[in-house]
Amino acid sequence: MSFSIEHIITQIIAFILMLYVLKRFAWKPLLKILDDRTEKIRKSFVLIEEQKLEVNELAQLYENKILNIKEEGRVIIQEAVKQGREIADDIQHDAQNNAKEILKKAHEEVQRELVKARIELKNEIINTSTAIFEKLAHTKLNQAENEKLVSKLMDEVELK
Repeated sequence: MSFSIEHIITQIIAFILMLYVLKRFAWKPLLKILDDRTEKIRKSFVLIEEQKLEVNELAQLYENKILNIKEEGRVIIQEAVKQGREIADDIQHDAQNNAKEILKKAHEEVQRELVKARIELKNEIINTSTAIFEKLAHTKLNQAENEKLVSKLMDEVELK
C-alpha cells in the first residue's frame, strides 16, 4: 500500500467539502429534527407528569367519595338500628299495655263473679235460714216477713 500525497490531499479536501455540504444542508435540519424530537419527548414527559397528578387527584377524590359513602352507610345503619329499637320499644310498650288491660279485665271479671257469688250465697243463706226458722218456729212466713228477717240477720252478720 502506498500513500501518495496527492491522494491524501484529495481525501482531505473531499472530507472538508463533505463537512461543508453536510453542515450547510444537512446538519441544521438534522439538529432541528433532533431538537424537535427532544422537545416532543420533553412535552410528553410533562404531559405524563400532569396526567399522573390528575390521576392522583382523581384517586384521592374517589377515596374521599368511598369514605363518604362508608360514613353515610354507617349513618344509615345506625338510623335503622335506632328505628328498630324504637319499634321494639313500641311493641314492648304495647304488649305491656295489652297485658295490663287483660289483667284489668280479669280483675273486673273476678269482681263481678265475686259479687255474683255473694248474691248467690246471700240467697242461699236466706233460703236456709228461712227453712231453719220455719222448722224451729213451726210457722210459715210470708215473703215480706221472710226478707225482713233475713235482712236484719245479714246486717248483724256483716257488722261482726
